[in-house]
Amino acid sequence: MRLYIIVVLSCLCSLVRAQQFKVEDIGSLKDNKNDFDIIKVANGFIAVEYSAKKQMAFSFTLDKLRYTAKLIKYDEKLNIIKEVALSGGERVFGPFIPFLKNISNKIFLFFHRPSDNESEIVLYASEVDESTLEQKTPKKILAINQKNIGVFKASDLFSNQKLIANNFPDYRKTILAWSAGVNNEIYISVVDQNMDLLWSKHEIVAAANEIKLSSACVDKNGTAFISYINKNKNDKRGFLFIAKQDAAAINMELVIDGATVHHAFVSPGDNEMIIAGTYRENSNELLTGAFSQHISTNNFAVSNKFKYRFPEALVEQFKNDSYGSNKNKDFGILANSDFEHVIMEDASVSISGDLNRFAGVKVSERITGSILHIWVKKGGVVFSRIPKSEVPVYNGNESTNLFYP
Repeated sequence: MRLYIIVVLSCLCSLVRAQQFKVEDIGSLKDNKNDFDIIKVANGFIAVEYSAKKQMAFSFTLDKLRYTAKLIKYDEKLNIIKEVALSGGERVFGPFIPFLKNISNKIFLFFHRPSDNESEIVLYASEVDESTLEQKTPKKILAINQKNIGVFKASDLFSNQKLIANNFPDYRKTILAWSAGVNNEIYISVVDQNMDLLWSKHEIVAAANEIKLSSACVDKNGTAFISYINKNKNDKRGFLFIAKQDAAAINMELVIDGATVHHAFVSPGDNEMIIAGTYRENSNELLTGAFSQHISTNNFAVSNKFKYRFPEALVEQFKNDSYGSNKNKDFGILANSDFEHVIMEDASVSISGDLNRFAGVKVSERITGSILHIWVKKGGVVFSRIPKSEVPVYNGNESTNLFYP
């Protein structure tokens, strides 16, 4: 298997007008028989390669899924400089895949292993030396109880579970949040810049059915703000979950002038959190527009509510792509896609999702195509349609977002 790496040398500043990009094809990863995660470092790349696909075939139950892993250092042209097999090449990692992350200019390897009595799935983090690939002593970050999820098949859980790991250097803290996506439980840990644990909790959200995590953020005091979609049959609504180390958690449904919040993403501000996303009005199947609001980190009061309806011309474009409707009561863009977000340097929020739909007459297939981009900034919002070739959805009931990694 080959992976081609292309470096984008120009940043996307605005989607309002056409942009020019300079790209450089630096080569490909050759003869990789397994899957891997790769990250850019000084003078090259570091990857963690793992053997998940070969072993599981998505038929294993979660508590039986194990695989090998190794670290690989590449130069700037993707020539292999060094390889290090982890744990002597033994199949001891799992059930979830390892990944690399740059936190405070340090490279950390995150990986899962079962606890000694296999009652828990433990997430560890270890700092990696960029030159030698040597690891410092792993630190325990998060422990997931296997009792309620270990018997799930990998095919059921891998398309639903989600781990979020976000670093906030201004606060010298990183938050990690995980949910199986098949129940109403959230696991949360907050660590400092050295990956030392500040606090950790396992929360059961009594009012929720099935939680699908959207985003996670932490304030300067270490309070966790987590947005999620509660999946209740065909009705999906956006919620905000607030957790502290020594206090009862707060779970609030997000509303905006009577509309139903669908996607919601939280980002940090000065003494407040900024929440932005999409909403629905007359249909569970269609997004009607975007919203933003602020929530105080002191008393959690909500303020600065704004709602922005999709322009008719934008909906008409997506209707022509078969991803929208411009009828009076059925006005909007299809809501059955995953969206992602990026916090920009100016604190504006960039939100995107590649839309999906069913196609075919005799054999129905879910395909994904045109991208909806929403740029929520101070004083307003910019909507854009980004054309994209349609491709089949890989797995799960919603699309895999192809715009942001």
